[in-house]
Amino acid sequence: MLQFVKRNGLKSCFVMLAEIYVGGLFKLLPGPEGFLLRAWLYRMLFAKCGKSPIIYSQVHISFSHKIIVGNRFAINVNSYLDGGGGLEFGDDIMIGPNCVISSREHSYIDPTKPMSAQPVKYGKVKVGNNVWIGANSFIKVGVTIGNNVIIGAGSVVTRDVPDNSVYGGVPAKLLKAMH
Repeated sequence: MLQFVKRNGLKSCFVMLAEIYVGGLFKLLPGPEGFLLRAWLYRMLFAKCGKSPIIYSQVHISFSHKIIVGNRFAINVNSYLDGGGGLEFGDDIMIGPNCVISSREHSYIDPTKPMSAQPVKYGKVKVGNNVWIGANSFIKVGVTIGNNVIIGAGSVVTRDVPDNSVYGGVPAKLLKAMH
């Protein structure tokens, strides 16, 4: 625990406690009360939060103080946001159920060390405006998704996605350019 405090700072520890205990309770609440309470909580915890966030139940968010969301941000049930390396979302974002968007991951650099002793890799994930991320998709560390983009359901996005495009698959690739 002391290592975590040294690496992330005391403020991060308090935010993580709020995410775990208060967020843990609020993420279980169904109905309009749950939407209102989650919006209220994450407006305080996000680094910046636009108007009308919609956070469905069972969404897990960590390192929320490193997450920026624009106006009309919606994330559906059972999705996971990891802001450890920074997450930035523009306006008019729809994230389907069961998605993972992570800005940190484990690395494997030194084969003489056990996996648990390997360093963590951080990389900001940026998502532009007017983006729909389909259900069961995974967005990898350091990826930038442009404006006016659709990510097909079940996609694994490992590279940057340009504006005005539809991407899908494993790994995700261009399916259609939109003009």
